[in-house]
Amino acid sequence: MGTNELLQAISNMMDQKLEPIKNDLQSVKEEQIVIKKELQSVKDDLQSVKEEQIVIKKELQSVKDDL
Repeated sequence: MGTNELLQAISNMMDQKLEPIKNDLQSVKEEQIVIKKELQSVKDDLQSVKEEQIVIKKELQSVKDDL
């Protein structure tokens, strides 16, 4: 077996060993994308709640002023 063939065999073996790690990393990346989307949804909901709270505070202040 020549040097180039040996290097190619080693390269193939390394590729085989690294393939499960690549797959795991891809899976983690996909989960991260889902988590980011869910977090953005939570942030949007929180912003909506904050805006509603502001309106309620203004209405409450108006009621206090009327009293």
